[in-house]
This record gives sequence, C-alpha cells and structure tokens, in this order.
Amino acid sequence: CQAWAGSCQNGQLRPQAQRTADNQCGSCDAGYDLSGTVCQAPYVLHGVDEECRSARISLGQIAATVQQCYQAVQANSECGDWFEVSHDGGLACTCYTAPCTSFFHDDGESLYYIQTTTTTTSTWTVTMTSTLS
Repeated sequence: CQAWAGSCQNGQLRPQAQRTADNQCGSCDAGYDLSGTVCQAPYVLHGVDEECRSARISLGQIAATVQQCYQAVQANSECGDWFEVSHDGGLACTCYTAPCTSFFHDDGESLYYIQTTTTTTSTWTVTMTSTLS
C-alpha cells in the first residue's frame, strides 16, 4: 500500500490520513485561498501591456512581485478590485479606486483583477411520512 504523496504549491499538504489523491492542499500560505484541494491566488491576470481608464492610486516602487503588490492593495482601503504591476523591470504597483470598464494598451504594465468569492449556504428540509397498515 502506497500513501498519497506530492506537494502543495503556496500551502501545506493535507494530513496524510485525510488525503484521497496526490498533491492535496489542506491549508494555504498568506494571500492564497484554498479552492477544493489547490491553493490559488485570489487575483487573475486580465491583460499584459494593458491599463484601465479609471481613477488610480500609485502605491509606489514597492512591488517586486505580483503577490507583494496584491498585499499592498489589500492594505489600502481606497483600492478597489483592480491593480497593475510593472513587468518591464520596474517595481511600480498601482491600484484603481473604481471598477475598470475601459482599457487601453500600455507597454510594461500587467493588469490584474481581484476575484471575490461568495459562499452560499442552502438548507434543505426533507419530511418523510410513513403509513403503516
């Protein structure tokens, strides 16, 4: 009998006794969300060399990575769900204060959207009636 093995990118594996397959995450590093058994960043790339036509705030030359820029955006209450990171060697991080609905080409910028997750819980009531004769 071979135990389930593997690795969990951006997190920690489930305890061995709880795994039903290889590579199942049980918890995630800060800034990542557990989606099923995978740790995912809560943002997605919208476009490379793209910028948004919306009010924005420069968060300065702080971001060496997309994850670091995302964390700076999360720390600023004025930032909305969109942000951009320079990918041309610069370290600029910018967030947008309003939704992005119009875009334009801008060399050296990658535009990201922060996904918001909504959890819906449904409650079902089943009534069973039995008639004995």
